Amino acid sequence: MIKTVVELDLVGYSTIGENLEQGLDVNSAAQLNQQIQSFVDVGLNAVNALRDQHVMQTTGDGAILVFETAFDAHRFAQAVHDATREHNRTRPQPLAKRVFRIGAASGEIVMQPKPGGGFDIAGSVIARAVRLEAKALPGGLLVDQKTFDALGPEGQQLYGPTQMVTGKRDEVFAAHAWQPYADGPGDAAFFIRQKEESSPEPITRRFGIDQRREVLERFGQLKSHQYYDLIFLLEIPIQHRPSDTVSLAQQRTQILKWTEEDGKLDLLLDELRRLTEPASAVRPR
Repeated sequence: MIKTVVELDLVGYSTIGENLEQGLDVNSAAQLNQQIQSFVDVGLNAVNALRDQHVMQTTGDGAILVFETAFDAHRFAQAVHDATREHNRTRPQPLAKRVFRIGAASGEIVMQPKPGGGFDIAGSVIARAVRLEAKALPGGLLVDQKTFDALGPEGQQLYGPTQMVTGKRDEVFAAHAWQPYADGPGDAAFFIRQKEESSPEPITRRFGIDQRREVLERFGQLKSHQYYDLIFLLEIPIQHRPSDTVSLAQQRTQILKWTEEDGKLDLLLDELRRLTEPASAVRPR
């Protein structure tokens, strides 16, 4: 079926969560997650969408959603950004601000009902939405060409010219940006600066295409019960760990996203080698 997939992510989630936990307690992380989902609910209400039908997965710092039309995805993003703008208007402290990046991609996906409710989804369009979200400006929406084409002339006039976005495995695709929250980059500047200062030269800059291919090949050799072992060895924070109720493909997507954003692809490859090869066969970097 043809759907529009939306990925949104709170800018500065780790920084906010760590400061809340140090100042209060571990329960504050759960409250932050609830606040994030409250913004998602504002967007869902704007398009009269039900959470159990449209939210495919929550990711701690955001969510992955599916909409029937590109225009619903567009209105959802606008409502979320409007809500965060209003939230930030009376909060001058940087740590109190909430700003999202949002990406949307349209295409064919598979949706399979889960026994306990909800859906498992699969399709390359999901990875494309994730990549677009990562490249969107804070307070902005970045959509692929299919989503842009489906918006029609009235919606398209809000978006900028075609820009090329890089994906995985040397993939490049066309995208268009819209910035409904004009002050988003400024309100998120504190978090961007924190990330740059903490990792001035991320490991991923030296991680080549051959190593990326090996990561995907090693994932293909991984047994289902080894996914938890991998998450444990990588020391992925609880709020970033994929739910054990989602498919292995979705777990893999979250693990890849977290390790790349945190500059830990080298560590991921090392642990995948240890899990898929005898100890004596593990190669040095």
